[in-house]
Amino acid sequence: MRAAILLFTFLAVQSLGLAQSSTITGKVISEKFDPVAGITVRLEGTGMIVAATTFSDNFGRFRFDNIPRGIYEIVVELSGINQVHFSFDQIRQRVEVRGYNPDVTVTVPITNNQDSASTDSVLGTVDVSELGGDISRKALNKYGDGIKAKEKGKYDQATELMEETIRLAPNFYRAHNDLGALLENAGKPEDAENHYVRARELNPRAPEPLINLGILCIRRDEFDNAILLLEQAARMSPPHPKASYNLGIALYKAGRYEDAEKALLRAWRLDESYPPIRLMLANVYLKTQAYEKALEQIDSYLRENPNGEDRAAAQEVRSRLLAVLATRAR
Repeated sequence: MRAAILLFTFLAVQSLGLAQSSTITGKVISEKFDPVAGITVRLEGTGMIVAATTFSDNFGRFRFDNIPRGIYEIVVELSGINQVHFSFDQIRQRVEVRGYNPDVTVTVPITNNQDSASTDSVLGTVDVSELGGDISRKALNKYGDGIKAKEKGKYDQATELMEETIRLAPNFYRAHNDLGALLENAGKPEDAENHYVRARELNPRAPEPLINLGILCIRRDEFDNAILLLEQAARMSPPHPKASYNLGIALYKAGRYEDAEKALLRAWRLDESYPPIRLMLANVYLKTQAYEKALEQIDSYLRENPNGEDRAAAQEVRSRLLAVLATRAR
């Protein structure tokens, strides 16, 4: 008699808890060692979750306060400047916080082409509509205040600030995308979808709006639409682990387990620090009765996450798996 096996259930979007610890300071400079002002600088933790967002000042400096210990990535993108044309999509730099205050220097490449007509060809992830006068310093400050309010759990205030940002800068795709996320969390998926779609229209090269639209489709059980959106996001450069991870979830829910495995393994190669990937792989192997592989993923999760929030569920499933494998061995 086959023993019953409990499957895990997971959310596609995880939250990152912040605790006081260290301060990360840094500077954005060009290849000629000149400071670069007005650059968006994000701090991303496990699973590409945004821990904080700021902007480089007139001296290229940026700062993140009260950052808990852990491994992060500094993500640099263009925003609100037209002084120099940069030849990068997105720059990521790893930083480890272990109780001291790390200092980071991020160097961004520049091009010799100063012709504004060619801007669109070198901007990569940031659309031409986000440069120059379309986004004022006031709008950028409102956006930064909105991010800070969201981090503090003040979601109504964050929503108001994002709405005000968009009134000041209607073509600010990231503000549309972040407002969509706030509205979705507030139980307004239709309004959220409108902002995700607008963000996608403003910057079709950005993966985040596609990923959020894909997650929205997963939650609606529209798996075919989710797969189409997330496959498009997963093909973008630089590759985004969250695109492949959520694509794996959509394929899993659509019953395409072999394709789900491939997507999740790709997500793992891109970000080995995101525990839910292992658990989703365990789900896939449980569905396909590849119990040894499922056990391997669960054991790895337990070993790598001694304080993981899904640890108790993982241990329970591990016990059931061992019982099944013992029965098979008889």
